[in-house]
Amino acid sequence: MVFDLHDTSTVMRLFDDWQETLIYSCLQTVMGKVFVTKSNNPKSALAFVDCFGFLAGDPNLE
Repeated sequence: MVFDLHDTSTVMRLFDDWQETLIYSCLQTVMGKVFVTKSNNPKSALAFVDCFGFLAGDPNLE
């Protein structure tokens, strides 16, 4: 199952090496959303804005 993440502090470490404004917007909850497969201690995440998606972390079939 995929969850819409409201507390993005739990996935900031997954996007540490990214320098994309769209990702920062998602992490700061200004624009876009962050989706995870586990709401507590997520290992992978999707930062999604409009038609752009950025995957980070461990691959997950979900």
